[in-house]
Amino acid sequence: MAILHDPGLQQAGVFPLPPSVKKMEDKLKNFKNFYIFAVQLIFSFLIFLKFFIMSFSKKSVQLVFEELSYLINGCAFSVHKQLGGGLLEKPYQNALAVEFSKANLKFTEQQQIAVNYFDSKISVMVPDFVVEDNIVVELKRKPRILPADYDQARNYLRLMNKKLALLIHFGKEYVTIKRVVNL
Repeated sequence: MAILHDPGLQQAGVFPLPPSVKKMEDKLKNFKNFYIFAVQLIFSFLIFLKFFIMSFSKKSVQLVFEELSYLINGCAFSVHKQLGGGLLEKPYQNALAVEFSKANLKFTEQQQIAVNYFDSKISVMVPDFVVEDNIVVELKRKPRILPADYDQARNYLRLMNKKLALLIHFGKEYVTIKRVVNL
């Protein structure tokens, strides 16, 4: 008479497992427990390694004029939200001046910067804004910000002895703001 294998009956003790099957089950349980332990150990080690490496390699980054630049960014986003895209540069400049005033930011508009050659004034450069006498703000309204725009911002920073310029590009769809730092 053939007895069908029924795990429910074996667990109830009606049909005891042969010793070889019992040993195999114990080995599988041990292997499963070891596998879970190994995975947890490796995972814990990786987390430790991540924090260990980060503590040595990642220095805290301090942005130049962080809060002030965030205020200026907010003003630019507000202008674009209100006016939309596609206008010329001057309406954005006028609206940004209004936003700076609403945010109680001190700013100068179209401040002339002399370019000197020895004792002779040979040219004048004019950034769109200088905010709180710390950040130069240059507005752009063209298809994209070009390398020449970054050069222009760096020249403003060098001539005015400032640390940060913001290039604000008012595009058709969204505003792009790039930070240019003079170290």
